[in-house]
Amino acid sequence: MNPGQSRLIVACDFNGTVFDHRGGYKPDSCNQSAPEIPGAIEWLKVTSAELDVFLVSASFSRATFVTSAKAWLESKGIPRAWMAPVYPGRSRITLSPFKPKCLLFIDDRGFH
Repeated sequence: MNPGQSRLIVACDFNGTVFDHRGGYKPDSCNQSAPEIPGAIEWLKVTSAELDVFLVSASFSRATFVTSAKAWLESKGIPRAWMAPVYPGRSRITLSPFKPKCLLFIDDRGFH
């Protein structure tokens, strides 16, 4: 890829696809002891090396949820430096309340 060229975007629902919210979903924060969906963190690491990944949740419209989600991701081995601020910032991993125009959208109900 040439410098300045943008990478393709893959978007993924956060709740139920990366973050296992069955341990108690709260609209203003991530349960820090909740597990990840098996394979999700490794998928994030591998995929974000080649593509921009947008994690999508309506809850990311609340700053408290964004802060707790970043802490949860960091506790699972995702470096904070890989995470951009809420949309429209772009980084390896962007937390967004909006579904971006993307190559693929993955969620716990299927691929779109």
